[in-house]
Amino acid sequence: MNRFCMTSIATLAFAMMVILTGNPAHGAAISWKVGDIDGGSGLIDFSVSTDGQLVEAANFGGAGVPDVTVNSVEFTGVDFVGGQNLTNLVGLTYENSQTGNGATAGGAIDGLIDTIGFDSGVNVQNANLTGLTPGNLYQVEFFVSHVPTATRTLAIQDDLNNTATLSHANPSQFASGVFAADGATQALTFDASTGSQLLSGYQLRDLGRFVATDTVFAVDVNSDNSPTAPGFVGLSATGADGETGTLGGNGDSVSIDGTTFTVFSSQGHRNRGGAGGGNDLTGDFIFDDGANAAVGLRVFDLPDGLYQAEVFSFDGAAAAGNQIVGITEFVPGGETIFSTNFASNPNDPFTFIFDSSAFVNGFGIFTREATNDRSRFNGVRLTLLQTVPEPTTALLALMGVAGLAGRRRREA
Repeated sequence: MNRFCMTSIATLAFAMMVILTGNPAHGAAISWKVGDIDGGSGLIDFSVSTDGQLVEAANFGGAGVPDVTVNSVEFTGVDFVGGQNLTNLVGLTYENSQTGNGATAGGAIDGLIDTIGFDSGVNVQNANLTGLTPGNLYQVEFFVSHVPTATRTLAIQDDLNNTATLSHANPSQFASGVFAADGATQALTFDASTGSQLLSGYQLRDLGRFVATDTVFAVDVNSDNSPTAPGFVGLSATGADGETGTLGGNGDSVSIDGTTFTVFSSQGHRNRGGAGGGNDLTGDFIFDDGANAAVGLRVFDLPDGLYQAEVFSFDGAAAAGNQIVGITEFVPGGETIFSTNFASNPNDPFTFIFDSSAFVNGFGIFTREATNDRSRFNGVRLTLLQTVPEPTTALLALMGVAGLAGRRRREA
């Protein structure tokens, strides 16, 4: 993988050794990452993924909208006004277009973000990604720029309420989502904050089929004298309720096969155990009741690869409210939010997928709650994923020869 992948992100489950997500009646859970478009130089633009195999890439516009190649990905011009349609993104009715938005990022991506397709006066549209292979992991990216309407936003959402919110402001933005297809289609909803909704382009990529490996890093954050959940390594958040820490952690850490997990908090964490039910994992937690304060674990020296992260957040004794779940990057900085509405519960974690090679010096996995100022973090489980190789032509031919030989022996 050449860039940060999510998934994103809310429950991914392993079934029949294949990652399947969500409810078949609604589509899979998508883990989103939203970022500013980085122009780069020449034909290189790292806002445009080259992971896996390209399924479809389109530059939205009207008559004469050009084909644009960015980071070796060819975005085919689609004239919505002239009635052209996409093959794998079905349902958008952008019947208007505009060229010359005035937004520039540098590099070839300027040709992509200079045009838009839009539909005036329509706030909500429903569309489907089609032609998917169930069980395969997909990445979908949307690009938007429209300087004249800098105060507007576009929310892109799956049927499980996982949302990417794009600003029309300059710098231009992209949303990248990863999901494991649970059927041939994936439902999406597009909702503009005000007035017309618009997009500059999109691409869909097939990342292949992934399975879980035996490489698992599972950490249960414990208060004093509380048990550690089976299959987890305990991290004792020492001290009584009311202990304070710092943004860099307070020294509470544990190492698993060379990977270090350290407690951190925005305003100083505290811990509590045995309050309000739960189990060995979710019956105790670290917390921060500061205004919109994050609490979680910093992770250092995690081996490179694609991981499924399961984040546990529960407090049975208090109205913790829906948790914001995300990753904070140490270098170059910034954070990625995977969910703003994870409902605290004792048994089901919030799950997303990320690429550890995107982080240079480590990262932090956190929860944060803004409504009641009650951020809760019980623990995390990271599972390394690996691709399932596709049979090669030579292998298929060999299998065919072997089958033919067996048939001849039977005939003889």
